Parts: sequence; C-alpha cells; structure tokens
Amino acid sequence: MGRLRKKLSSILFILSLFFIMFLKSNFVAATLPLEGVHGIILIAYGFDNSELLSTNNFMEQYGADVDIVGPTATVSNDLGASVDTDFLIDEFTNFSDYDFLYIPGGNSPSNLVEMPNALAFVVDAYNEGLCLAAMCYGPWVLAAADIISGRNISGNIGIESHITDAGANYIPTGIVIDGPFVTADVPYFDVFPMQGLLKGIGLFESEPPEVVNCTVELLAIGEFGSVSIAVEVSDYFDPETVIAHLYKFDTEQQQYVFSQQFLLFSNPENTIYSKTVELSDYGNYSLWIEAEDVLGNNAMYENAYQFINEDPNSAGLGLTQFSFLLLMVVSLITLVITGKRKR
Repeated sequence: MGRLRKKLSSILFILSLFFIMFLKSNFVAATLPLEGVHGIILIAYGFDNSELLSTNNFMEQYGADVDIVGPTATVSNDLGASVDTDFLIDEFTNFSDYDFLYIPGGNSPSNLVEMPNALAFVVDAYNEGLCLAAMCYGPWVLAAADIISGRNISGNIGIESHITDAGANYIPTGIVIDGPFVTADVPYFDVFPMQGLLKGIGLFESEPPEVVNCTVELLAIGEFGSVSIAVEVSDYFDPETVIAHLYKFDTEQQQYVFSQQFLLFSNPENTIYSKTVELSDYGNYSLWIEAEDVLGNNAMYENAYQFINEDPNSAGLGLTQFSFLLLMVVSLITLVITGKRKR
C-alpha cells in the first residue's frame, strides 16, 4: 500500500509539472497597442517642453520606442529644461526602422532651419517614407527642407509666409493631415498625438470603449438611500472618462426621465470605474453608461442596468413597482405579437 501511494504521488507530481509547463507555453503577455512603433523627435536649443513631452510621453506610454535626435548630447531650452539626446544629427544614418519624425515648436525650429545637416536629416526621413509631424513653429523646418510644395500645412500664424513661400497651402486651424505630413498649431498640442500622429502612421482606432460588466448595489445611506455603481470597461488604448446617467421612471408620463449624472472614478488599472451617490427618490431607475477613450471615441450604453429603489416603509406592491411591472408585461406582449406577425 505504501509503494502504491509513492507511485501515485510521483505520477501526480510529474502531471503537475506538465500542467505548469503547458500553462507557461500558452500564456501570452498583454501587448501595448503601439509596441513595434519607432519614432524620432528632432530638437535644437529652445524646444517647447510641453509640445515635446505630450507626444513623447503618449507614444511611449502605449509601447512605442522614441529616440531624441539633436545637434548635441544634451539640448536645453529657454526655461532651463534639458533633454539628453539618443543620437546626434550627424551620427544618425538608418531611417528604415522608424515610422515617424516629429518636430515640436518653441524656438527650436528657428535654430534647426539654420542647420544644413538638420534639413538634410528631414529630407532623408521624407525620402524614406516616414510620417512627418510638426507642431506650432515646427512646420517651418519642413518648409525650409523644401518638401511641402502643393500640400496643406498648418502651424503658427507667424510662419505662414514660410509655408506659402515653400509652395504649400497654409491652413490656420485644426490638425491637418496631407499625405505623410501631420501639422497643427499649438492649441492642439495636447490631442496632437492621439488625433494627428496616430492617424498619420495608420494606427488610429475608432472603436469606443466597451462596457464589459455593470454592477449596482443599493445602500441604506441618505434620505432615499444610495446606489453604488461599478462598471468594468475595456478599450484598445485606455478609457478617458466614464459617466453614469440615471433615469427615473415617471408614472404619469409612463417613461424614464433624466434624474442625475456623475463621473465615475477608475482603479489604477483603468478597468473598473465606480462611485456611490445618494438617490433623489424611491422608484424604478435605468442606468446609462457613457464612455470615452483617450482617442476621443465615445459611446452611450443605454439601459446598462435597471433597478428598483424601494421605500422600506411601504407595504405591499407600490405604485412605482406596479407601473414598472405593467410596463414590462406590455413590452413582453408587444414582442410576442410582433414575433407572430413576422412569422
């Protein structure tokens, strides 16, 4: 009997090892949406820090590799900020592994246009088929490189003459995408990587966040009680905002009417959004969820959850509950009749 137990234990141990190996071999790590994307940011003295960081941080946050290229090992700006470059302009030779070149504004472009090697760098990136993105005064460098003739180009009003002298059409507002060029003036710097650069490299996705699950818990807090709402949301990038809209069933109008709305707060993983709020009355409620992602895609999920906030002091079936049940019965009968007619 003891030998049999030892054999069984050995067999179970070996099976458990195989099971662990199977799990490891079939485990696929979650990938970020921009993994495999490589970009270049070209700067010189005087770069605008906000325009540099907004694009750099967004692209790296979602998995892209971004290299800073400049004339020196360290580049500073007028406000004392400095950035270490990954490559010097003269040392950089291989554009084949890169997808985009981005030129932020500030005083940096006015210095880059005076550097023949910087302009040659931009021409090489253009000839290699990179997406060329520029913000504020950045398009001045594209104009000086003489590669924008016939294109629609935006940028700061102060460089309009440089753009038109280079044979391009100056567009004063908006994020402008024309061929490989993505340009905009400074008011759009915070949405430029999402609404501009991603479209320029063909990786913008237009699907809104998906509501995966919704839970509601009624709590005895406040005059009419409270509701705790938790919503699980999934998106290719990240949800930006999730808003709960509460509609209360009006027994006189026999329909749901707007009651209140509130912003839900996320967990650290940006997957669960929740909040607890006091209700304004007893009755039947319908919860709608509005979700928007960091790219600006949004959707409204109507009737994501329905619940009844019942008066604990009422006896029997209240008017609100009765009206709700009556509405459900009528809806069911309508569905049955409609189904028979289709047959």
